Amino acid sequence: MDSPLVMISYQWDAQDRMLKLKDELIKAGYKVWMDVEKMEGNIDDSMSAAVEKASAILMCFSKRYQESISCKKEAQYGAFLQRRIIPLKYEDYQPTGWLGLMINSLLYYEVHTDEIMMENLPKIIKAIETPNLPPDSDDPPTEAVPVSPRDIKSFDLKACQEELQSFYEQEMGTVQLLPWGQDVVDMDAIFVNLTLAVDENVSSGGAGKALERVEDLLDLMGRNGKKVNRVLLKGFAGSGKSTAMAKIAYDWAKGIQDSSSKDKVLSQFKLLFILSLREIETNETLTDAIFDQILPQDTVISRKDLEAFIHAHGKETLLLLDGLDEYPMERLQKKVTGDIESVLANRKMRDTCVVVTTRPHKVEDLGEHHKHYTQVKLSGFSEDNIGIYITKFFKENQKAAKGLIKFLLQSPSIQVLAQIPVMLLMLCLLWTDAHKLPDTHTALYEQVVLYLWKRYRRSSDVSQKDADIEEVLLHLGRVALDGLTSDGKLVFTENDFPKQALEEACKAGILTKERLRSKLNVCSSISFLHKSVQEYCAANYWASLVEKDADLFQSYLDRIADDYQVFAQVELLTFCCGKSQKAAAVILPHVVQAFKHRTEEILRIGNISYAARKDIWPLFRMLRESGLKYEAVHSWFEPLFQSKVVEIRQNPPLSLEYFHHLVRIVSKSKSRSILSEVRELKLFCGSGSFGLIVETLDEMTQVESLVLSWETEVLVETRPSETQVAALSERVSKLSNLKDISVLARHRLDISKIIASLFRGSKCSVSVRKIELGNVEYDPETMGSALKKQTALKSLHLTNVVQTSQGASQMLSQIRSSLREFHIVSSPIGEAVCHLKPVMPSLEEVVMTNAKLEEDHVKTLAGFLPMAGKLKHLDLSWNNIGSSMVKLAKQLQHCPLIHTLTLLHSNLRQPGVIELTKSFQYMPQLVNLILSMGLSGQVGPSSENGFTVLEAVFKSIHYLPKLCILDLQRLPVPEGDDESPFLVACTSAINFDISNLKQRRQEKGRAVHFGFVCRPLRSDRLPTLRAAIAQFNEENKPNEST
Repeated sequence: MDSPLVMISYQWDAQDRMLKLKDELIKAGYKVWMDVEKMEGNIDDSMSAAVEKASAILMCFSKRYQESISCKKEAQYGAFLQRRIIPLKYEDYQPTGWLGLMINSLLYYEVHTDEIMMENLPKIIKAIETPNLPPDSDDPPTEAVPVSPRDIKSFDLKACQEELQSFYEQEMGTVQLLPWGQDVVDMDAIFVNLTLAVDENVSSGGAGKALERVEDLLDLMGRNGKKVNRVLLKGFAGSGKSTAMAKIAYDWAKGIQDSSSKDKVLSQFKLLFILSLREIETNETLTDAIFDQILPQDTVISRKDLEAFIHAHGKETLLLLDGLDEYPMERLQKKVTGDIESVLANRKMRDTCVVVTTRPHKVEDLGEHHKHYTQVKLSGFSEDNIGIYITKFFKENQKAAKGLIKFLLQSPSIQVLAQIPVMLLMLCLLWTDAHKLPDTHTALYEQVVLYLWKRYRRSSDVSQKDADIEEVLLHLGRVALDGLTSDGKLVFTENDFPKQALEEACKAGILTKERLRSKLNVCSSISFLHKSVQEYCAANYWASLVEKDADLFQSYLDRIADDYQVFAQVELLTFCCGKSQKAAAVILPHVVQAFKHRTEEILRIGNISYAARKDIWPLFRMLRESGLKYEAVHSWFEPLFQSKVVEIRQNPPLSLEYFHHLVRIVSKSKSRSILSEVRELKLFCGSGSFGLIVETLDEMTQVESLVLSWETEVLVETRPSETQVAALSERVSKLSNLKDISVLARHRLDISKIIASLFRGSKCSVSVRKIELGNVEYDPETMGSALKKQTALKSLHLTNVVQTSQGASQMLSQIRSSLREFHIVSSPIGEAVCHLKPVMPSLEEVVMTNAKLEEDHVKTLAGFLPMAGKLKHLDLSWNNIGSSMVKLAKQLQHCPLIHTLTLLHSNLRQPGVIELTKSFQYMPQLVNLILSMGLSGQVGPSSENGFTVLEAVFKSIHYLPKLCILDLQRLPVPEGDDESPFLVACTSAINFDISNLKQRRQEKGRAVHFGFVCRPLRSDRLPTLRAAIAQFNEENKPNEST
C-alpha cells in the first residue's frame, strides 16, 4: 500500500525550514509535495492538482502567509475538499479574518526554530496519521472494537508493569522542594499524609468522611453502597494535589517490585497510569497519551495490545488525571467525543477508577458532569502531621526540628499557616537559616518572599540589587489587588503582568506558570505560589498607595463595602494593616462601621454556624497585626461594646488570641478601659487557654455573668498547672459583682482545684445566684462545702457531673433552702433525692432526667410535693417511674402553678396516666403536657390499651384551659382490638375544645400543638388516622401572625 501524500503549504519566507521538514517526513516514509520552484504554467491548475492528491496539508502560517493570495486559495480549496489541515505556527502571530476562521478550532504545532520543529516532529507525524472530527461535530463516538481473547493474551502485562514501575520510581520517587534549582528529597523521606475529607455539600457518597491516607481516595463507597469510580480531589495551589497523586503512583510501583510492601487498596490494580492533563493534545487518545507521557520510546508494548487490555480489565486499571484546571474545558462543554473527554464526562470506562485533581475554582467548569464525582477536599496538614513533616525535614538536625515545633506550639497564629504544605516548607527553610521566625503573618510573608528572591539570585548568574524586589512586588501587587477586589481572580495570563516582572517572579517561585492549550492558542496560566502570597503582594501594593495616592487607596477600600465583603477579603485587609499603621488607621474604622450592626445585642467573636452573621473576629485580628496602641483605637472600638455582652468561641481556633491582643494593649494603657463595661462574658475556650482567660478577666472587672466552656479536649500536656488554677480562681474571686458562673466542657475536665480555690476559706470568696456545671469532675465533699456557703444561690444546674448517688448525697445535703431551680441530668441521684426535702417549698423548677431514679425514689419525691406549692416545671424523663406514677399523679394535686410536665421514656403504665388525668382539675395553669408510655425503645405492654388512655385524657382535658402542647407517645394498641375505641378517641381529639384553642391562639399569639403516636398500628387503620389528623390540622391552622 502506497504511503499517503502530504502537502506542505507555506509562504516563501519559510522555505528553508519547510525543506528540512520535508526531508524528515520523507525519511519517515511519507510522500511529500511542496512548491520548491515557482509554479509554471497555470498556477491554479498546479495548486489544485496538488491539493486534490494530498491526504493531509501542513499549513505553515504566518502574517505574510495570510496576506498571500496564492496561499489563501490553496488553503481554502483544501478546506473545501475536507482535507486534513495541520497548522504549523512559523512566528508569533495571531491569525485573523479568513485564516483565523479556518484554523481557529484546530491545534497547531510550533515551528518557530529548527530545534522546536524537530522537537514537535513526532507530534506532527502523529497528527498526519490521526483523523480528527471537527470540534462542533455532533457525530457520536465510534463504537469500541470488540476485544478478542487473542488480543488480550498477546499483551505482556509483566513487561508493561516493569516499564511503569521504572518510570514511577524515577520520576515520582523524589519531590522537588522549590520550582527552581536542584533541591529534591526522596518521596518516602518527606511525604506526610494530608487532611482529606469528602465534601458533604456536593458529593454523591461518603459525605463528611475523613480519609486517613491518600490511598483511601480509591476505596470510597457511595450512598448506594457501591464503590465510587469517579473522585475529584480539589485543593488550592500549594496544597499538595500533585504530590498526593505522585505518592499513589510511587507506592503502586514499589508494590510491583516487592509484593511484601503491597498496599491492600493499590494491589487491586494491575495497571496504574498518571497523566498530566495539560500535556494531552486535541484528539489524542488515552493510549496515545500513555505512550506520549509515560512509556519509553523503545517500549516493547504495542498500542493495540495495551488498548485491548485496558478495555477488558477496566476494574483493574487506575487512572490518575492531574490538573483539570489546566485543561481546555471547552472540549467538555462542546461535547467533544475524544477519549479523555469521554472519560472525564463518565461516558467511557465507567468501571475504571478515575481520580481527577483540580483547583476549587475550576470545579464548576465540569458543568453537568460534576454529579458523577465524589468530591474530596484537601486541607493540608493536621496538627499532628505538621510535627511529623518537620521531623522528617530536619532528619539530620533534630534539635532544629524540636525548636521549630516548640515555636509553633507557642505561636498558634503561625501554626495555622503550617497546615498549608507549601507554607510549612517555607517555615522549615526560614528556620534552617535563622532558627527564629516573626510572630505576625505580615512579617513572616515578607521574609518568605525575600527568601525566595535571595535564593533565586544566589542560584542565577544575573547580578541585580536586592532592592529591585520592591519594584517587582509592586507590579505583581497591582495585578493581584485588581484581581482580588474585582472578581476574586486567582489565575492570570502572561499579558496581565509586565514582562520583566513576570519572568523574575516566575524564576524566583513567587509566581507559577502552567501551560494551557485553548483552541488555536497555547498560552500560560499564571498564579501565585499560594493564594495567601497573592493577598500579601496585593496588600503590599495597596499599603504603598496610602502615601502615594490616597484617593486610589480609598477607591480600593470602597470596593469592600459591607461586612460580608470584609470576610471575603480578611487576609488582604489584615496584611494591609500589618504593612502600614497609616493604612490601618483608615481600614479599622471602616471595618468597625461595617460590623457595627453585628454587635447591637452581643459582641460575638468566633465564627460559629448559628451566629456567623454576628461574628466580628477579623477586626481583632487586623488590630493585632497593625500593632497600633490602645489610645489610637479606643474611640473606634468603643461603640462595639454598647451591648455589654461578649461571647468568644474558638472557631476559628485563634479568635480568643485575637481578642486577647485588645486585652494586652488595654492593660498597658492608662486610658479608660472599654472592657470594664462588659457585664456578661462567655468564653468558649480551647485546650491550653487558661493563661489567656486569666489576663482577660483582669480587665473585665465588672462582669456579673461568667461562662467558661472548654469545647475541645484539655490534653494532658496543656492542662492547667496549680499556679494557673490559683491565678484563675483569684481573678474570679475579685469579680465583686459576679452573680452567675458556669463551667462546662465537651470532654471530661477535672475542676476540683478550681472549685476548692474559688470557694475557699471560712468566708466564701464569691456569692452567686447561679452555678452551672457540665461534664466536669470535682470532689463532692468540696463541692458540698462550697454550696453550703452560697446563701444567695437560686439556681443549680448539673449535667454529667455526679458519678455515684453517695457523691450526690454529699453535695445535695448542703443545699440552702433558697434554691428555686434544680436541674440534674445524666447523673445518678438515687437515694440522694431525700435531700431535696428542705428546699421543696422554694423550688419552681425540678428537672431530673436520666438520673437513675427507680420507683421507690419517685415515691420519696412524690411525698415532698405537698410542700412544693411554687413548683411550675417538672421533668422526670428517662427514669423508671413505673407504678409510682399513681402516687406522683395524686400528689401533683398540690402543685396548682405547674405549667410544664414532661415524662418521656419513664415506663409509664395505664393506671398511672389515668390517675394523672384525674388530677387535671387541680392543674389549671398547665400549658405543656408531654408523656410517653413504656421505656425508650419499647411500647407499653400489649395488655394495656392506648385508646383507653386517649379517651381518659380527652374526657378530662377541659380542665386545662391553657393547654397549648399535648404530646402523647408510644400508646399501645393491642392486636385484634375493635376499631370503635380508636374512632372514639380520634373524634374526641378532633372535637377537643377547638373554639377555646382558637381563642387562646389569638390572645396569646402562640400555636397549638397536638400529637399522639399509637404503636403498633394495623395498616387498615392508617386511612382513618390520616383523615382524623388532616381534619384536625385543617381546623387548627395557625393564623399568619403566629
